[in-house]
Amino acid sequence: MSFHPPPAPMHWFDRLTLVLAALLGAMGVSLAAAEAHLAQGSALHSAALLALVTAPACLALVTAGYAGLLAPIVARGLAFLLWLGSFLFGLSLSTKILGPLLPQEHGLKGLMALIAQIPMLAPFGGSLMILAWILCACAAFLPRR
Repeated sequence: MSFHPPPAPMHWFDRLTLVLAALLGAMGVSLAAAEAHLAQGSALHSAALLALVTAPACLALVTAGYAGLLAPIVARGLAFLLWLGSFLFGLSLSTKILGPLLPQEHGLKGLMALIAQIPMLAPFGGSLMILAWILCACAAFLPRR
């Protein structure tokens, strides 16, 4: 019989990352449903795909930090960059595509119109994701601690 030490307690940021990744996955499914039912053939498909790919990647990065494959602080930073990029990308596209479909009296109509006017939000989010993936590749060569 071998003794296994108890796992290290989960860092608060890792718990937050798990929650945010789960919500990103829910966003991805919601965007896919919106594309299928409200805006067929729109860019919502791309936003849904990126969210659904990024959510498990964030979970994998948290796990890599605990497994010692990456320094935990590096894994957390990469997970956050990926999450933020995907969220901003999806937020931008969904407000531009779904916002105009809302009835005029809907409470979110004004907020969605405001977000849709932020210039370069989707390209910025996409660039953050590209940067995070490149940094993830580079992080594989960093010494583990």
